[in-house]
This record gives sequence, C-alpha cells and structure tokens, in this order.
Amino acid sequence: MEQSQRIEYEILHLAVNATDTQGYGMTLPLLRQMMTQVFPDVENAAVVDACKRLFPKFLSLRKWDEASRGFRDYQGEHEDDEFFYRGDFRLKRTPFSRSNLEQLASLLPPSHPKKRPIGFNP
Repeated sequence: MEQSQRIEYEILHLAVNATDTQGYGMTLPLLRQMMTQVFPDVENAAVVDACKRLFPKFLSLRKWDEASRGFRDYQGEHEDDEFFYRGDFRLKRTPFSRSNLEQLASLLPPSHPKKRPIGFNP
C-alpha cells in the first residue's frame, strides 16, 4: 500500500466512524499529527492532497460559515489556505465512503498474528 492510500484510509476511517452527524471535527495540525503515527515524516501537503482526492465522492469536506450560520462544502483549490490551514473543518462520510474504506483496507498488509506468551497456561 502506498503512503497516499494509507493516508486516505486513515482519513476515511475517521469519517466513517464519526459519531457527530455533522462529521468528524478536525484541524490540519491534528490530522497531520495523527498521520505521523504511521508516517513520521508526513507533511501537511500530503494530508491535504489526500482529502482533496477523496472529495467529493468518498468524503464530504465541510467548514462552518459564520455568515450563513451553517456548514458549507469545500469549494476547490482556490480556498485551500482558508479551508485547511485556518481553523477547523469536518470530515463527513458519503454514501460511498464505507465501500472505499473497505477497498483500501484490503490493500493493508496482513497483521502479524499475536504470539502466544511463553510459559505455563493453566
């Protein structure tokens, strides 16, 4: 699995498992920090690019708009600085999120079986 696919998997996992109906509240620094657990050298640009690849079919990207007093969808590259780099935004699942998450999960390397502890087991 490529780094970009793994980042997409982790982002979709958050969105699919969000309990808030408005999506998973996130900031770019926090999302990048979460990704460093898998890829210590990941950069903000890689995380933003993954979000943009998933949007709009597999991931809804939303941000609170004070003027309209409601959430608005990501409008495209012209607003990247404002959308991703200022304040928080929401990662919200779409009807296609789960199927894409499952497809990405199938690319994950198989987990190593847990070893049985050495010693006496009654």
